[in-house]
Amino acid sequence: MVHFYQVNTIDKQYIMRLSSFVILFILISKPIYSSAQNTEMVYTVVDQMPYFQGCDNYALGSDQKRNCSNQEVVNYITNTLSYPEQAKLEGLEGIVYISFVVSKDGAIVQPKILKDIGGGCGVEAIRVVQSMPNWIPGELKETSVAVQLQLPIQFQFSTSNEGEEYKLRWGTLSEVDEVSRKDLRRNLDELVQVFDSQGSVIDINNLVFSCNKNNKVFSIQSSGELTAKMRKFIKKKLKKGSLFSVIATIQKDGVFMEIDKEFVVVK
Repeated sequence: MVHFYQVNTIDKQYIMRLSSFVILFILISKPIYSSAQNTEMVYTVVDQMPYFQGCDNYALGSDQKRNCSNQEVVNYITNTLSYPEQAKLEGLEGIVYISFVVSKDGAIVQPKILKDIGGGCGVEAIRVVQSMPNWIPGELKETSVAVQLQLPIQFQFSTSNEGEEYKLRWGTLSEVDEVSRKDLRRNLDELVQVFDSQGSVIDINNLVFSCNKNNKVFSIQSSGELTAKMRKFIKKKLKKGSLFSVIATIQKDGVFMEIDKEFVVVK
């Protein structure tokens, strides 16, 4: 079952894309300084701007390598970004602007939120930027230098119903709606998986276990795997009469969708 949030009475799913699918560079003619303690000059315009890793088949300085680099940034963020749970609940969308420096060694340093939309989106954007692998550093007069870049990451909703083609499976619990605590314990070592209509396994971006008992809701989440803490959560929180939900967030071509399965714990 696909799970939606009600936002302004419209069922919506989640899509992330880079604004215009390009990196925005601030075009300032003078260098800046990173801090009083670190006087390494940080530039915003150099002879050769930094490249994201990959695209080794293209020559440095070529349009093909620049376009490929920009697309690799898009691909990385699409595969790494999660839509924050709080932003989903509040129906938040918009663009988060991040500033960061590619050091002369290619490392990502000094990430900063320039504009946030709340709901954890800024924090998530920073996390993704910090997780990036080293870039190919920028060059000025054939010397590697530190370069500051700005990156817009857009969190936006989509009304597509494409998620209906996906199914969540967890061990022997895929086709049942009522379970016992013993049934759940038997499946603690089984994988939670999402399959598309062709039977292919889809990577899970975020996994949530939620328990509703006497109108009190408890939840725990992971980046996709069933963790030891989640197993402990099931053993401790689930009682007879609980409504237990497994919610997997996936994405395809940047579209975030939640696929869920609900169980009533009968004994």
